Amino acid sequence: MSDGKRVLYIDDNQDHLMIVQAMLKRDGYDCVIHTDAQSGLEAALNEVYDLILLDIQMPKISGIDLLKQLKQRQSEIGFRIVAITADSSAFSRQNPYSVGFDGYLSKPILPPDLSRMVKQVLAASTD
Repeated sequence: MSDGKRVLYIDDNQDHLMIVQAMLKRDGYDCVIHTDAQSGLEAALNEVYDLILLDIQMPKISGIDLLKQLKQRQSEIGFRIVAITADSSAFSRQNPYSVGFDGYLSKPILPPDLSRMVKQVLAASTD
């Protein structure tokens, strides 16, 4: 069960946002969505979230650049970050864990994969 966990999902694709938000709500999570990196960054810094789902390929500020900004503040905020990408080959060149992600999912996202990843990452944050 979700135990009231809050998830922030940042993606420039409105369809992906709505689909993933519906999947997470079905699993009992409170999911807040943002369509651009800047508003997502502001939300992450001003609200409390247990997990951030972050699209890698976004205009203006990439997911990798946003990750770096978030990691600078992680000790005071305390969250986990999972990369979501349509281009899984981007991570064949660089391990997502080595750049600071706590996990990653490839699009299209299947409900069982999303549920499993969210549970796994949130469980690791309580260890």
